[in-house]
Amino acid sequence: MAPPLVAPPPEMPSSAPLDRLDELAALRRENAVLREALEARKVIELAKALLMWRDGLSEPAAHRYIQKSSMDSRVPMVEIARSLIPATPPRSGQVRTAAVRPSSRPATTYRPESWTSPRRWAAPPTEPLRGLAR
Repeated sequence: MAPPLVAPPPEMPSSAPLDRLDELAALRRENAVLREALEARKVIELAKALLMWRDGLSEPAAHRYIQKSSMDSRVPMVEIARSLIPATPPRSGQVRTAAVRPSSRPATTYRPESWTSPRRWAAPPTEPLRGLAR
């Protein structure tokens, strides 16, 4: 005898919000993991660029250096990369610039009106300049 065909029981309306909350929590966890992975990749890329610039390594050689150091010391690559990047001192909110040296030339040597002068856009001379002819 065949089992009777019975419709599945309808879902309870109170479980729908809980399913949504579970799904939202899972998405938030996934988002946090992906953000950490992206941040780690950025740090590793910065360390590779620093090795390429400072030590003259190629990109694969710089990556291999970080990777090998990570394996030898049993430390994640991102931690090795962070150790390669020099720490910058914290800023107090005020940016200090380098002192400006006094110049012997006057500051008004640039004249924007010279760019719009009609002489600038005149046709080149047809006769050779004096002193430059051979």
